[in-house]
Amino acid sequence: MLTYRFVINCKGKAGRFIFKGYDFDYQAKELPASARKHLLEILLGLKTWQPCVIRSENSDSYAYITFKIKDGKIITALSS
Repeated sequence: MLTYRFVINCKGKAGRFIFKGYDFDYQAKELPASARKHLLEILLGLKTWQPCVIRSENSDSYAYITFKIKDGKIITALSS
């Protein structure tokens, strides 16, 4: 599994990506740089992020996306 945490700013732009890799037992695991780079490129290519709205004003917020990968293929992508 590979989880990216990042900021969506008040203008709907994503940035400040960090990542953590885990195995299916939730133990820290190093994933190949090529896999991390490929998934980051996909996330950077998305342009329609929705900013958080608090008291009727757009605000910065953190977002998380976890990719579950098995045998080199994405089997699930979860976001929050």
